Amino acid sequence: MRMDKTTFENCLTAYGSKPENWPARIRVAMQDHISAHAPARAMVSREAALDEMLDADLPDAPPALIGRLISDMQTTLQNTVTAHFNWQRFGLAMAACLVAGVLSAPMIIEFIGAEPDLLAGLQLAGDDFLLN
Repeated sequence: MRMDKTTFENCLTAYGSKPENWPARIRVAMQDHISAHAPARAMVSREAALDEMLDADLPDAPPALIGRLISDMQTTLQNTVTAHFNWQRFGLAMAACLVAGVLSAPMIIEFIGAEPDLLAGLQLAGDDFLLN
């Protein structure tokens, strides 16, 4: 199996620099590509450095840092819940205003002395126009 540059790069990125991690069906082709191309060898050494860095043991985080991160996450979660609740209260208040306006409209019209059925008055004016 011949290996092109793109396939080699994709396999190296996916499986790392260690040949034992490469699938058996492509291992020989990858090794042949490395021996035939200098840029491939450089790429394998860069990938090996990355693998070494990823495999390195990192020290445990200090307990104070862990506590601060957890506290910050809890505060962020509470702020998110509060903001969501505020939008719900706003929506409920707007819905209540709409319902109150619809239900109180007949009383307001009667209070200001307007004819309760405004459309009936418009219809009469239209009928008079047509009759003349």
